[in-house]
Amino acid sequence: MQGLTRKGMNQPRSENIPRSLPELASGTGDLSVQTMPAPDSSLVEQYGALASHVGLVDRSSLTKLKLVGRDSVDLLQRLSTNDLSTVNSGSSVHTVLTTEKGRVIDLVTLYNLSDVTLILICHAPREKVLSWIEKYIIMEDVSLFDITFAYSLFSLFGPELEKILPVIRLNQPVTKIIDSVVETKVGDSQLTVGGAEPVSRFNVNILVPATDAHTLWRKLVEDGSQAGLEPCSIDALEIRRIEHGFPIYGRELTEEVNPLEAGLEKFVSFTKGCYIGQEVIARLDTYKKLQKKLVGLLLANKADVVPGAPLTARGENVGYVTSIVDSLLLRRRIALAYVRSVWAVPGGEVDTTTTTGIEKAQVVQLPFRK
Repeated sequence: MQGLTRKGMNQPRSENIPRSLPELASGTGDLSVQTMPAPDSSLVEQYGALASHVGLVDRSSLTKLKLVGRDSVDLLQRLSTNDLSTVNSGSSVHTVLTTEKGRVIDLVTLYNLSDVTLILICHAPREKVLSWIEKYIIMEDVSLFDITFAYSLFSLFGPELEKILPVIRLNQPVTKIIDSVVETKVGDSQLTVGGAEPVSRFNVNILVPATDAHTLWRKLVEDGSQAGLEPCSIDALEIRRIEHGFPIYGRELTEEVNPLEAGLEKFVSFTKGCYIGQEVIARLDTYKKLQKKLVGLLLANKADVVPGAPLTARGENVGYVTSIVDSLLLRRRIALAYVRSVWAVPGGEVDTTTTTGIEKAQVVQLPFRK
């Protein structure tokens, strides 16, 4: 695993790095992400667990970064949209990394521990985010480490999540944990637990050393089964994500959109002062100049629409589709799409281009509801 530091910085001494989040060994060993057994239940059963009980999802492939040094939070305050000045040790927060033009690099989850700051990158390529953060570390007391391959990441989503917390030796209310980050120990494994992306009412991430991942996975599955826990696939989580209207990198989040167009304004501070891209985003908010908005579409059940398909209205191009799924909540096909602001009105209609012709689609406000 490769420890990453910036010019002008000394490599942090190993005794200053908590044992629960050790520095990665240098070298060129085989870098690979541990994978857990595939769920043996049906997609409908997995969706039912995520929607009504608790779903356990292996998301170990997501990029995980560690920042060490007294300027770590200040650096991220200058690189992202949310106000991190009040993010104390033990807090978690979602924030958006943006370019100089106010465009999205990715939505990230930040965990502020007493000695280190962790960043979970939702979906952007790790090299892209690493190079972006490194670009702005010049004389700051910050050292950056890629811990993607040293740690596995398990996520728990669902309304009965609180019943699972005792399995990982946590007795706090789940409402407290989803806005914080705590450390706990199960057997010999030191775990870091914090809030995950809000694709359900209750959601947490568990960071576990990769060497202990299979043991913890088995314990969660065995001990959590009585509370309705079900191992779930990314495909099942994708249905829930789209139903909640939550954007991800590569679909809704690209350097072609800004956070306000993507519906991420709750992760944007308009009072904290300067950050990369702040002037552009502030101007868009002040003058209400959004060109497009992320919306939901209700499609014909048999509509064969693909991501990127154009949307038209009265013969003009008004947007494009980003994600499509057969919703188990609504029992019909739905999509996320960017639509020109003047057409992004709930109840309105746009035309979708399918493989067999043109189909009408209804614009709805996110999240999708019955």
